[in-house]
Amino acid sequence: MLLTTKNVHIFDREQHKLVGLMCFHAARLYNVALYNARQHFFAEHCLLSYNDNYHKSRKNENYALLQTDVGQPAIKKATTDMQSFFAKLASDKHKQKCGLPRYKPKEGMATLEINGTRIRLRDGFALIGFSKGFKQEYKPTCKTLKIPIPKHLLHIEKFQQVRIKPRFGGKEFDVEFVYAIEPVKSDVCDKKYLGIDLGVDNLMTCFESPTGASYIIDGREIKSENQWYNKQKAKLQSIYDKQETKHSTKRMRRLSRRREHQMDDLFNRAAQYIVLRCIEKGIGRIVVGMSDGIKQKINLGKRNNQNFVSIAFEKLKRKLRSKCEQCGLKYDEENESYTSKCSFLDGEEVRKHEVYAGKRVHRGLFRASDGRLVNADANAAANILAKYVASKGEECFLERSVACRGLVNGPVRIRRKDLYAFRHCANQKAPS
Repeated sequence: MLLTTKNVHIFDREQHKLVGLMCFHAARLYNVALYNARQHFFAEHCLLSYNDNYHKSRKNENYALLQTDVGQPAIKKATTDMQSFFAKLASDKHKQKCGLPRYKPKEGMATLEINGTRIRLRDGFALIGFSKGFKQEYKPTCKTLKIPIPKHLLHIEKFQQVRIKPRFGGKEFDVEFVYAIEPVKSDVCDKKYLGIDLGVDNLMTCFESPTGASYIIDGREIKSENQWYNKQKAKLQSIYDKQETKHSTKRMRRLSRRREHQMDDLFNRAAQYIVLRCIEKGIGRIVVGMSDGIKQKINLGKRNNQNFVSIAFEKLKRKLRSKCEQCGLKYDEENESYTSKCSFLDGEEVRKHEVYAGKRVHRGLFRASDGRLVNADANAAANILAKYVASKGEECFLERSVACRGLVNGPVRIRRKDLYAFRHCANQKAPS
């Protein structure tokens, strides 16, 4: 499988200018390829294949200013965007509101994707060369771009790809190293499940099928971070509007970076905690509740909208899926509709009913038909598993009477500091 490590790299003045020029020409080449694909669609009402688009686009001057392995991904990206457009056209769900892919801005930049065959590794650096046309046009004084390799990747003999992504209009660049690893085989059972219900204050409510234990990954810290970010951003934007500043400043970029890193840190640690705990309990399959388009046209009020939409749940699910693949666990998603309304303790089928057996009597508290109280999010996580197992045609995996620890005490709340301590203990126990 492939893993990606992202670094925020600060180039020197000359290399920063050269990288910006390469990203600029990659964007121009993307526009050329997209123009060819759009015109073909207008004339023939069908998709222009990558091969035909490549032979048309390679005649453009921007292709000569990029290495072959850098120019081809830009053309392929335009073709992929058009394929997504046709896929949405075929879907009734998006038929009325999908539009053609848009061109990059006139002075915009695009991501550079450098194939591993074009990258030389020497003395802890990744060396990336320039095309012959680029050297003749700009006459760079340095022969190659010199990018330091992160310390934990120095043992990698070959990278599959290196991506250079422009941020904030090309004022900063992210460097991503893509490399291959062998997945680890874990001693787990596929018939043991973990159900996860996503939320805001309770970021991830987890329910373990073997024991009925439940725990919560706390999301209030990331919610607080988002609120602080929005407040500071509004304050800075108010100042910039008075000063008529139209471009991003260092303070704004630093603020955005901080929020992004805080969120990534919590997501990474939460995914690691859940996967390592599953391996410890022998759980081999993780099922996450999902709801397509849940953030579209959401109307929960100004404050709740901001709290909910600011959390990148798709990024969290991608990180959890990647960690599962890395450690040999299976990852699935199940539609979470009606999981919060139905009562897991009563064995109620997870679907729409005219009258439901249980009821949500308080924020975070669910009451079954016989009066038993259980954590509402734990009930939803258990119902996600029940719905998933029923869709697979398997038998009940747990006695309903001992379904949740919430009958005795509330689920354990795992905060950020607990994730730090857990990771330290896991590193201490890991074999050298």
